[in-house]
Amino acid sequence: MNRDGTHLCALDGVRGLAVLIVMLYHFAHVGLVSDLPLDRLFYQLSMTGWIGVDIFFALSGFLITGILLRTKGAPNYLRAFYGRRVLRIFPLYYFYLAVLFVLLFPLISHRVGANEQAKLEAVQASWPWFVLYLSNLKQALAGTFFGAGAGHLWSLAIEEQFYAVWPLLVLLLPLAAMRRLCLVLLAGTLALRVGMVLQGFSADAISVFTPARLDGLVAGALLAMAVRRGLHFKPWLVKAAPLALLVLAGGLAAMGSRLEASPLIYTVGFSVVAMVAVGLIYAACATDRHAVFSNRYLVFLGKYSYALYVFHPIIRVAAVKVFGEPRLLFGSQIPWQLGFSAACLCASIAAALLSWHLIEKRFLGLKDMLFPNRVPTPAPPPPSAALPARDTFGADPARRGRPII
Repeated sequence: MNRDGTHLCALDGVRGLAVLIVMLYHFAHVGLVSDLPLDRLFYQLSMTGWIGVDIFFALSGFLITGILLRTKGAPNYLRAFYGRRVLRIFPLYYFYLAVLFVLLFPLISHRVGANEQAKLEAVQASWPWFVLYLSNLKQALAGTFFGAGAGHLWSLAIEEQFYAVWPLLVLLLPLAAMRRLCLVLLAGTLALRVGMVLQGFSADAISVFTPARLDGLVAGALLAMAVRRGLHFKPWLVKAAPLALLVLAGGLAAMGSRLEASPLIYTVGFSVVAMVAVGLIYAACATDRHAVFSNRYLVFLGKYSYALYVFHPIIRVAAVKVFGEPRLLFGSQIPWQLGFSAACLCASIAAALLSWHLIEKRFLGLKDMLFPNRVPTPAPPPPSAALPARDTFGADPARRGRPII
């Protein structure tokens, strides 16, 4: 959003890029049956798509902190924030849980193999954790990801836990203290992951444990604070951000792509990914017509990214039943994989459009009516003030960069 609360389309492009690479990552979880070097490279690059979740984290931290700073001091500050979050997140989330636990699991539980049956039973036994947005902690305790179309909900649980606490901290702490807190959290999160590795925790456990995954959320919050104070954008950083993402993907592919490939990935790697994710947001904020993020297809995916993220894993599971095992076409698996991913993407878009029109937009229409965001009116300066006016958070309007939030 802009500082006055208006929409910034380039951020939809960042969101669209994030959900696209996450979907392609999950769609590639069908195995590699080819020995061609090009196929292996394609597969390794696809397996780096988990970084899309970290882009989501950084974007959430940035946008949520921006909203909170803009509305801090309003009489309905907490009520408006929590009410609007509930209307945005809860309806689709609980609808999806109902589809899984009430409709789908009872229907297929006796029609799957032993391995899939075990996954179904593990998820069904953990239903209260999902209802309470604690599924990530359950997975951290188990040391492994859930399957059966429910494992990806760990990231939504982390975001909801962040949303529960962060508004209170923004309300209670001045901006300078918030910045120091963010820096401490960035260092502490990395130190926690290193300590967990030394204690023998698995990559899966570390990657879904909330205190170990605050990098992106906190880094995004820091960027929001910088923008609020009048951040001046550097053209070379704007151009370098998308390139940094490509370099990051190449580096992860060279290290093995998967989280468990190296402790460096799930310790220092998460910190690096968070910085690159914030760089992408920085680039999108510099101009609403960024060459990459203003792409209409990415903006389209960004608009429907929530439902795309929620529905695409179960669509992949269904598509595997339809398409069967990967096959070689012209000696390569890539044509089959592209066709499979395209089919899954189209089905996911169809599900997201239905979700938007039947569920999401109906609740979103209530946000401004029930929980309007009110921006507090700053007190006028005293008549004798000789210094230039400064905004609530200390930014000098004469030196302020392009407002974003």
